[in-house]
Amino acid sequence: MSRIPFLTSLLLAIAITAVGQDKIYTTSGGTIEAKVQSIMPLKVIYKRFDNQAGPEYNLPKKEIIKIVYQNGTTDVFNPQLDRSDSRHGNTNAKKYQTKSDLGNNILTFIPGAYTYGLLGNLNDPGVGICYERILEKNGHISVVLPVMYNFTSDKDFSYYSVYSGSSYTGGKSYHSVSFIPGVKFYPASSKQRIRYALGLSIFATFGSEPYSAYIDNYSISSYSLQPDWHYSLYGLMISNSLNASVTKNFFLGVDVNAGVPVSDNRREGVNPIAVVFSPMLQFALKIGVRF
Repeated sequence: MSRIPFLTSLLLAIAITAVGQDKIYTTSGGTIEAKVQSIMPLKVIYKRFDNQAGPEYNLPKKEIIKIVYQNGTTDVFNPQLDRSDSRHGNTNAKKYQTKSDLGNNILTFIPGAYTYGLLGNLNDPGVGICYERILEKNGHISVVLPVMYNFTSDKDFSYYSVYSGSSYTGGKSYHSVSFIPGVKFYPASSKQRIRYALGLSIFATFGSEPYSAYIDNYSISSYSLQPDWHYSLYGLMISNSLNASVTKNFFLGVDVNAGVPVSDNRREGVNPIAVVFSPMLQFALKIGVRF
């Protein structure tokens, strides 16, 4: 019968040992069985649980995911790294969501845009719409599909004109439509509410202008007797975007883009190299929804 108190004491000691330790989960994936002494602003001081009479250790908070204390309470220092799963031996702990509540789809209206050719061959305000789709879970890569409607400026005709006079005064309105599909890369995840993106796009612009802007044997007074000149412009564009998800669904964005034409049938007979060296800038304001 004398063994009963001994076994009882042994079982009690084992139980105390099992629940009396604090567990420190580190960002490297390890677990430290410890007795936490104090928590400082930048570090945690502890002793090894199996050597509580030994020296004190300290560990920077940035290297700690969380501490689960002997009484079951938890301090979390890096919630974005806390999975609280069976690998950390705490299936009942609160789970911290690492995925943003921001959606992967962005649909915007472009109430104001302006495309400017550095040689004076483009001076076009416009409006448009754009759809963007985030492709992967970390939100670094997306595809964009903008469509722009541009109002052709009289200044364009002055650049190309070979007729008498310095500007077009015929009174007819001209326009163009631009398709600018591309990809964007977010150095910081696009799941953040405010972020920068760098993109690469191709653009194709189709429009019409007065035929007299290019033909030297027609005067401005007789341009209306000739058909309009239908042109196409193709090239590459690098985009710089600053975007903000003001709320979960309300989205604002500003784009500043630089483009290089590779084909422009308004400049037939011109050395292709000269076409390439006709860069342009584009500015666009975006307002829309994210879902």
